[in-house]
Amino acid sequence: MGSSLANAMRDWVAAIPVLLSDELDDQGNRLPFDRRLIFPYAFRHAYAQRHADAGVPVDVLKELMDYRSIVTTMSYGVVHDSGGGSPRRIADVGGPR
Repeated sequence: MGSSLANAMRDWVAAIPVLLSDELDDQGNRLPFDRRLIFPYAFRHAYAQRHADAGVPVDVLKELMDYRSIVTTMSYGVVHDSGGGSPRRIADVGGPR
């Protein structure tokens, strides 16, 4: 049995009439988004990854996420550059101040 938050989220996602992904079919139409990819932990992960991508220093990200160990923070190891540059390791973005 899942948590009440997870159940509420599943109900909320199921109530969204149209949810399309960025993927296209052979005719160029957008495909349905896989609703199974929407779950509570995904929000936490997206929050951390977006901060890592924005260049937030590792020690600050560790505190934001309330991690005990910097090793856990390093699991967001790849930082994606929205400017089209190549991905970098989080350790290369910024360490403790």
